[in-house]
Amino acid sequence: MPRRHRYTPKPFPVRITPNTLADQAGIATGDILLRINDEEVGDFLSFFDQTSDEELVLELRRATDGLVYQTQILREYGEPLGMIPSPEPLEDIVECENRCVFCFIHQQPKGLRRTLFIRDDDFRYSFIQGNFITLTNLSPSDWHRIYAEQLSPLNVSVHSMSPSVRRKIIVNSRAGRIRQQLESLFEHGIEVHTQIVLCPGYNDGKDLDHTLEKLIAYYPHVLSVSVVPLGMTDYRTHLPQLPPVSPQMALEIMAQVKPWQEKAKKLHGDPLIRLGDEFYWMTNQPYPPFEHYGSFEQMEDGVGGARRFIDQFHLNQHQLPKSLKKKHRITIMTGQIGADIIAPLLKEAEQQVKNLSFQLLRCRSRFWGAGITVSGLLMAQDLLAEAAGAELGDEIWIPEVMVRNEEKRFLDDMTLTEFQALIRKPVHAIPERAEELIRAIRLLNRRAPVKPELIVTRAD
Repeated sequence: MPRRHRYTPKPFPVRITPNTLADQAGIATGDILLRINDEEVGDFLSFFDQTSDEELVLELRRATDGLVYQTQILREYGEPLGMIPSPEPLEDIVECENRCVFCFIHQQPKGLRRTLFIRDDDFRYSFIQGNFITLTNLSPSDWHRIYAEQLSPLNVSVHSMSPSVRRKIIVNSRAGRIRQQLESLFEHGIEVHTQIVLCPGYNDGKDLDHTLEKLIAYYPHVLSVSVVPLGMTDYRTHLPQLPPVSPQMALEIMAQVKPWQEKAKKLHGDPLIRLGDEFYWMTNQPYPPFEHYGSFEQMEDGVGGARRFIDQFHLNQHQLPKSLKKKHRITIMTGQIGADIIAPLLKEAEQQVKNLSFQLLRCRSRFWGAGITVSGLLMAQDLLAEAAGAELGDEIWIPEVMVRNEEKRFLDDMTLTEFQALIRKPVHAIPERAEELIRAIRLLNRRAPVKPELIVTRAD
């Protein structure tokens, strides 16, 4: 399939929320949106502007039989429509033109599902979903649109402010224009969150100091700077051989970054620079306090999630029941970092709630290799291997991030229902927030005992 380096506005499917205006108007999830108030639809980004009127005449093509129909919606100002774009990523996303030395896409073996090989570098998804972009593939019309529509903030993968170093990391001749590109964004009122994927031998040492100094100086246009270690799988055949970030190296980086955080705090009242949770995990150092992370704007990049989970658990711990009506032994299967975060919290819950006990299985990534320690990249086969020979609890709880898609599939394409059939225990995918963990414990008192043949659902 050819890669998409440009996007072309065209009709797209929509997703409908039940019991909303769009649902009441007869629109179904999967129907193709063709026209809005007699105008052809733009792309999914234009959708929100095109549907801002209080009176809408929509033309759609029904997914079930291809019938084209019109429907009218009248609403009060600000009333939710209940319809959002749902474009197919394989058809819509503008893909990356780089060959980054740390690229995770290029560290995957052949044979995985096609969506795992999408190399997203699309400014529209950066604005809507917070995806990181490199700015190397933007056309003049893209820049104009960003400025005209004030698409701010954007998430930008900087990695290095040195043109030569950034070209080596990203492997694109246009990567060296990062200073001019950032300053152009700032001149047009666009703010950015920035990311540095630390690659030993490339952008560490003096280059890291140079990059942090430049980014701090751009405040308040630069809203945050994350520094995260590169992720390495066992499938780096076609990429340069890089050393992993070791615990000793992580300690050195933490010490190097600290003065820059203190400088930013003194100058701007905000540390601005935040290290990925993995740095603290691999060095067995305490996570910074809650206030260090500001609004947790880079939590999806692995920054601050550990501290937020711990503090939110303690904030909501009083909601736990004093006792369960019957004994429950719950097996939690999660990644190495996640397991180490929640282990002491589970002990606290056991002490507080009578008749509750946990078995925590710290799952290794046998598929990707020792360099991958997060829950979201675990395969069903990793969990099954960890469970083999273990005396499992009454039911299994896993982080929802493992199966966060419409089909509830793991990365190796096994469905949650298939996984449950193999493991012969009821399985629940719990959203990875402390409040949801506490809610799942409380629900143990409200539901009837579950049987292995029960259809898999979330904890609610």
